[in-house]
Amino acid sequence: MYQALFKIKVIVFTTCLVTTLAQAQQAQTKPEKVAPTIQVEVFPNPSPTRIFSVVIKAIQSQPLIVQVQDALQRTVYQKTVKSAYGFSLHTLRLDTRPKGWYYLVIISAEGRVIKRLQST
Repeated sequence: MYQALFKIKVIVFTTCLVTTLAQAQQAQTKPEKVAPTIQVEVFPNPSPTRIFSVVIKAIQSQPLIVQVQDALQRTVYQKTVKSAYGFSLHTLRLDTRPKGWYYLVIISAEGRVIKRLQST
């Protein structure tokens, strides 16, 4: 009797564990909504001067929120810009910030684009 009870407990535990792992994997692989109307390029990256050039290619003129977040996802810079149709060039100065990893987040009405920045 104990062996049958043990087998039932193991089967229930294994089923719960597999279900939980599948849910966690699905949550990790769920793609974030990406803004298809804009494309972002950053150069130089990594930047020894901590001054980045950001090129935004948009298929329509729209307001964008430009954020820079540190490694702990704290917003260290935020600005609203109006993208133009075609290419627009913006300068991002992080020379007053410490060296390290940052995230450039461009938010539009359709979604967001995230780029990793490295200042050396």
